[in-house]
Amino acid sequence: MPSFSYRFLWFSIAALFLSGACEAQAQRRKLTTDIKEIVFENRFLSRKFALDKGWLRTSHFTNLQTGENLITGSPEFQIKFENEPLLTSDDFVAEYYTPTVLANDVKQTLFTLTDKRRRLRLELEYTMGPNDFFMHKRMRLYPLQTNLPRLLWVSVEALKIANTQSVHVFSTGRPEREETPDQHSYEYQSLGQPVYFNNSFFWGMEHPAARNHFAEGILSCTQDPGRRIPQQGFESHPIVAGISPRGEIEDWFLRYVDAFRLPSRSFTIYKIQNDRRSNEFSEEDLKGKFEEFQKSPHDIHLDAMVMAEGWRHRNLQGQIEASQFPPSLHRLREYLESKSSGLGLYLPLNSPFSESEIRKGYETLHKNPAGNIPVASFCLAGAKYREALKKQLNGLYREVPLRFVRHDVEDLLCTSRDHGHPAEESSALQAATDALIDVLRLERSLNRELYISLAGKVWPSPWWLLYANTVCLEDVERRYRRMDLSPRARDWEINHLSIALRNYLAHGHFQFPLSRLMTGSLTRALNEELGGMREPEDVWADAVAEYLTRGQDLTELNFNPECLNTRDWEILSRGLRWKTSRKAVFQRGVLIEGDPDRGEPHGYLHWNGSHAIALLRNPSPLPREVSFQLPKSLRGSLRMFETYPRCRQEVQL
Repeated sequence: MPSFSYRFLWFSIAALFLSGACEAQAQRRKLTTDIKEIVFENRFLSRKFALDKGWLRTSHFTNLQTGENLITGSPEFQIKFENEPLLTSDDFVAEYYTPTVLANDVKQTLFTLTDKRRRLRLELEYTMGPNDFFMHKRMRLYPLQTNLPRLLWVSVEALKIANTQSVHVFSTGRPEREETPDQHSYEYQSLGQPVYFNNSFFWGMEHPAARNHFAEGILSCTQDPGRRIPQQGFESHPIVAGISPRGEIEDWFLRYVDAFRLPSRSFTIYKIQNDRRSNEFSEEDLKGKFEEFQKSPHDIHLDAMVMAEGWRHRNLQGQIEASQFPPSLHRLREYLESKSSGLGLYLPLNSPFSESEIRKGYETLHKNPAGNIPVASFCLAGAKYREALKKQLNGLYREVPLRFVRHDVEDLLCTSRDHGHPAEESSALQAATDALIDVLRLERSLNRELYISLAGKVWPSPWWLLYANTVCLEDVERRYRRMDLSPRARDWEINHLSIALRNYLAHGHFQFPLSRLMTGSLTRALNEELGGMREPEDVWADAVAEYLTRGQDLTELNFNPECLNTRDWEILSRGLRWKTSRKAVFQRGVLIEGDPDRGEPHGYLHWNGSHAIALLRNPSPLPREVSFQLPKSLRGSLRMFETYPRCRQEVQL
C-alpha cells in the first residue's frame, strides 16, 4: 500500500489491454381472456405482464445480466383523486394491446385500459431500445366524464418488490422540506433522486421534483399535478427502470444520465464581482482584465466574462429589460465576441425586490421582513409573473446574445391559493419546478449555445441536466474550517469544501455527476485579497491542482489578474492545458473517502475507458497510507504515473 507524505498527489492510471431506421409498425390487438402473459424485453432486461380477466400488472422484472427477478406482483400504478379512494390496476380493465416497432428497432408497447366505473380511460406506454439497459414508462389519462375531481397525484410506477437484499433510497420520499434538519441535511433532498435495489436495479421519475420512494414493500414513482384533468387529457412525466451488473449500479445509473443530459462542454469563465449599489462599470478596466488572460506566454482562453451580483437593479424592469441594458455592457459584449469569447450574466429569476414593486401586481412569495423593509420574491408558478418573465427574457436574448447565464433561484415553494397553481406543498413545488423548466426551455430555444448554470435553492437532481449544464450546491461555497494540522488559511478553505462534499456525496444524500456539480471558484488566498502576505507559490499550485482535479466541466476563475506574477500564471496555464488534454477522463468521478478532520487522506477519482485520474490530499503533516477501489472497467495491466507534485514517477500496480 503506498505511503503519502505530500499534501497532494495527482496521478494518472492507464489500463493496457492485449489486442437502421424504419417506419413505425403498429397493430392494435384486443386483449382476450386467452392471453395470460405479455413479455417486453431485450438482451439486458425483461418485464412480464400478467393478465387475468382484464387485470393487468407486472409479474416479473428480471435483470438478465444477473438473473434476478425483483417483482412478484404489483398495483402497477396508483391514481389519487381528491376525496376519493385510491385507484390501482385492479380498478381498471385492460382492453387493448398495441406493440410497435419504431425507428432504430426501438420497441414500444401500449396498453389501453378503462376504469370499471367508465369515468376514465388510461394508456400505459413502455419503450425500450435494442441495446438499452433501461426502459421507460409513461401514463396518459383521458376523462370520460366532465365532473371528475382534482387529480392530486399519480404513481406512474407502483410495484411490489420482493427478493430485496438491499435498498438504497437517496431520500425520504416526502415532498416537504425536513422539519428538523441536522447540519448535513439538504433542504430538498427528498426530491428527484433514484431508488436502488440489490446494487443492480434502479428506478426514478425523470423530473427534478418527482417523489421516488420505497415503503411497506411498494416502490412508487410519483407526480403531483394537483389539478383537474383537462379535456384533451393528462400525460405524466416518464419513469425509467434500469439494471446493472451486480455492484456497478451507481456507474450504470450515471451511464443512463449520460444518455439524456445536455452534452458535456468544458467552459472557462472569469467572474467579475461588482458593486451592488451601481450598474456602472469601467469598460476599459474590464477589457484590461480580459487582456491579462490573453497575454503570452500563458494565453488562457476565456469562454465568457461574467458579471456577477450587483450589475442590475433589483426590480423586474432593471433585472432583465433589454432597453435598460447598460450601453457599456453592449460594447463589452461586442469586444468579447471579437476575441472569440462572450458575455455572461447572473440573472436571478425570482430574487428579492422592494415593497414598492409588489404593487405592480406580480405574484409574490412573502418572506420574513428584514428590519423595517418587507422583502418578497416572485412566485415562478404564478401565471402573470411567469409570462412577464418569459417576455422579458425573449427580448433580452434577442437584443443581447449571451454566452453564459447563472440563475440564482430563490425559494420555489409557494402555497398561496390565489396564484393559479395548486396550494398543496408537493403539488405547488412541482408546479414551480415546471415553471422553471419552462423558462430554461425558452432560453435554450432562443440560444442553443447558451451555457446555463443553476444556483440557489435548487437541489442536485440529475434530471436538471435535461435543461441546465451545471447545478451549484448552495452550501458548498467559500468558507473556512480551521485545522489544527495546518496553519494555512488555504488548507482551511480546501478542508471546508472536502467536508461539505463528503457529507453530501460520500454519505449518499444524492446521486449526481461530479463533473456537472459546481463547487465554487478558483480564488487567491483570502489574506492576500485583503492586502496581507502574498500566497506562496507551492500553496497556489496546491490550490490549482485541487480545484482542477475536482473534474468540473465549468471552470470559474475569480481573482484579480494583477495579483498573479509570471510563475503564478504559468502554474494556472499549465494546469488548464493539462485538464483540457484529459477532458474525456473527467466524465465519471467519485470521491475518495477520508475524514479531513482526522487527518485522513481523501480526494477524487475520475475515469473513462482505460484511463483514470486521481487526486489524493494528505491533510496530516505525517505520511499516511490510503487505499481505494478502482473501477471494474479498468482491467488488465495497470501503470501509475505521478504527475504532481513530481512528474512521470511510474509505479507498476
